[in-house]
Amino acid sequence: MAEHDSVTGTAHSGFSSHICKPGGNGQNECPGYASEASVVGACLQQMWSEGPPEQTTCDGSCFQQHGHFLNMTNPQFTKVACGFAKSSDGALWAVQNYSP
Repeated sequence: MAEHDSVTGTAHSGFSSHICKPGGNGQNECPGYASEASVVGACLQQMWSEGPPEQTTCDGSCFQQHGHFLNMTNPQFTKVACGFAKSSDGALWAVQNYSP
């Protein structure tokens, strides 16, 4: 999925198109980063820093604001698959697919 998205230039396009079976139940993506270190030090940290929502039910705009954190902390997600790909311009794309 990371390679697919790096070619299309669109985050989550492989996940949305179900190009892999099974594809996971949730996905976080770090599109177009400079290095593996920046994926961990910047992108994943930004997702974690979204923090938990103040409300119990979180969908729509709430999920847009906290969805990465919710995927990372969802107790129903017991597995994560990670993929990395470099685009033709050398930018690193990383996806994390979560599943029960």
